[in-house]
Formats: sequence, C-alpha cells, structure tokens
Amino acid sequence: MLNVNSFVNALEPLDFLEEWGMTFGVWFAFPTGARFVIEDSYNYTHCNMKLPQGCIFLLLVLHACAFEVTYNITEESKSGLLVGNVAADAGLPDVNSLTFSLFQAGYPAAKSFSITEFQGELYTNATIDRDTICEFQDQCVLNLVAVAITEARDFYKIKIYVNVIDINDNSPIFPKSAVSLQISEDTTINFSYSLEGAVDLDTGINSVERYVIPSHDSPFQAEADKFPDGRSMLKLILKQTLDRETHPTYLVQVVAYDGGSPPKTGSMTVNVTIGDINDNYPIFSKSSYNVTIMDDLPVNSVVVLSLIHISEPTRP
Repeated sequence: MLNVNSFVNALEPLDFLEEWGMTFGVWFAFPTGARFVIEDSYNYTHCNMKLPQGCIFLLLVLHACAFEVTYNITEESKSGLLVGNVAADAGLPDVNSLTFSLFQAGYPAAKSFSITEFQGELYTNATIDRDTICEFQDQCVLNLVAVAITEARDFYKIKIYVNVIDINDNSPIFPKSAVSLQISEDTTINFSYSLEGAVDLDTGINSVERYVIPSHDSPFQAEADKFPDGRSMLKLILKQTLDRETHPTYLVQVVAYDGGSPPKTGSMTVNVTIGDINDNYPIFSKSSYNVTIMDDLPVNSVVVLSLIHISEPTRP
C-alpha cells in the first residue's frame, strides 16, 4: 500500500507542486536502473533515482489545488490544544473522503503540530514558546503545509499560517544588579550617561517601555533608548548641579517597566561617585590675628593655630 505521508514528502521539493490546478502523470519504473518520470501538459522530465528493489510499475494521476488558512494562538499553549479544523476552515470539498498529513521536510515548525488523518483537525503536540522560536521579533508566524488526498485521487495542498501571539510572561532583567559610575562635580545639566539596559524577552508592548527612579530627591532622571530588536539602553541624565563637598555619593535605584497590564518590573542600583574638582579656596578662620609671645619662646614653636575651612565653596 502507498504511504500518503511518505509519498507527499518525497514529492514536495519538486517544482511541479507549485503548478496547482493541473493533472500530472507520475510514473515509477523499478527495480533496475530506476527511472522517475513526471509528465504534465507543459514538459516531460526524466530523472534517475535510487529506489528499493522489488517494486512494480505504478501510475498515479493527481489533480492538485491549493488553499490557505490562518490561525491565531497564544504562546505557551500546551500540547493537545485544538488549533482548528483545517478541512472545514479551508473550505475543502469532499471532506468526508479526505486523508490528511503534514509536510515535515522544510517545515521545522511541523514537529510541534499534528493533524488527524481523517478529520483534518490541527493540534499542538508541544508547548509553543514564542520567546524561543521568534526571539525579539514583532511578528511570529509559523508556516505549515498540509496535504489532503481524496479517494478519487484529488490532491489538495493547504498552506497553514499559525500566528503566535505574545503574552507578558517575562520580566525585564538587568545584566547586573548593581553598577558603579563616577561623575565629575562640574558635569553640566542634561548631560547623559549610557548604561546597559534591561532585557525583556517579550516583544511589542510587552517589552521594556520605560525606566523610573523612585527617589524624588535624586539629581538624575532615567530614560529608555529603544532599539528595533526589542533591546533598550538606559540613559542616566543629570538634572541638578553636583557638589562633592556636600554630597559625595549617590545610590540611585533604577526600575524598568514593561508595557504589560499589569506591568512587570526589574531593578538595578547605580553607585554614583562624584569626582572632585578644584572649586574651593583656602579660608582662614579670621582675617587678622593678634598674638603675644614670650621673649624666650623656643624656635619652631606654634604661634597661631588657624582652622582652614574648605567645606563650602567660596569665590573671591
């Protein structure tokens, strides 16, 4: 008996399968010097094939027609999910006499699906993880091809497009939980520092949307610089003047939010050290000093002790 699935997968790479609506005569001449002949109204082709011994002549006539059907499923769909009835949804005639199978060769997604032989119902047979098969892609469409053959040898090809819809199943994750940054205290307002942003395996609205610094007294503001592939860069923008003498360090917590509802978050701490510049003058505690000393004061004795304050910047 001819195995339909094996036969179709053997024929699928051949060009004539794209010439739908035509009647083909397919001849196999076995067992020695095997000769494989495809005949249609346009051409006549001969090619040699290595085939099993002990075969006989076979004539098979097919009438081929093409159909298309599109389905939507959410990612993380479990094995055994009914995607749809291919026969009914494609509008195939003679649905009660059809035998169905899926092309395997050239369609890697086919291993995650199965189709019932006589009903044409398409099922998942594995968990569909969109973030793995379509990483950082806005659209995730799996291409399948099913074939249906009637008792009268009518041959139907059904192109199946399965759109895998993203769900917000991942949180933004920073590459490091804490980083260090040194900034000079004379840095100008609105100067920005670029840091590696959080990564969210989800796409579209479920990817990283914004960065927030929860502290209201922080001199910094966080913004997201997004890229088309879903990654983002964290920009730390200075919004106030810095003074190392009054505030030498900052612990800045940055929170990444994705666009899900409710949003998922991830956080990172930025340890900011303010670098010193020469922006202060030495200051005596008094402008003048009156001191009385004894005439026998030893050499190298301290005559005046003055405190010099440099904690506050002073201009002449």
